[in-house]
Amino acid sequence: MGCVLERCDFTRAGFDYLAVFNSRFVDCVFRRTRITSSMWHRARFERCLFDRSRLTGVGDDVDFVDCVFTGRNKGLVFWGDEVTGNDFTEADLAGVSFDGVDFHTQRMPDRPDHALIDRAAERARTAHQIVGTWPEERHRRIAEHALESLVHRSREDGYALLVRSDLGYKLPPWRKQELFDALRGQANDQR
Repeated sequence: MGCVLERCDFTRAGFDYLAVFNSRFVDCVFRRTRITSSMWHRARFERCLFDRSRLTGVGDDVDFVDCVFTGRNKGLVFWGDEVTGNDFTEADLAGVSFDGVDFHTQRMPDRPDHALIDRAAERARTAHQIVGTWPEERHRRIAEHALESLVHRSREDGYALLVRSDLGYKLPPWRKQELFDALRGQANDQR
């Protein structure tokens, strides 16, 4: 049996282990909240604020509906049944994963280092040609791995969220920027 938590403030709370089953969080605040080694199953967050929090171990059947995300939230993986109406406009989504999420039902960041791209596989093929001209073999390998990961993460409809800092984390900044520009170069503005 689960529970409903309404208007709870978890600001600066730290949980080393948390198991959440069949529970709803409504209008709750997770500001600088740290939850590690956790297990989430059939949890639902409605109109919650997530501000610079670390939430790890998010599992299946976790819903996020009409929530607001600000700052850098670490460890978030979105692959629940219902992920819709969320506001990410003030969020840094580096290291955040989206699997099967309809980006068109979210408000995404309008930041120079974030881009919502269409035709991810096609763009990765085009970028791969550019990467192939790089003289540094190590940089080519890192970039090729980042391109494979991007295609793997893209939705069936071809959309993917592109965050510059997630592209080949060991690439020098100028190569990372070149790869980012190549991928978004033909982008329709999807924000």
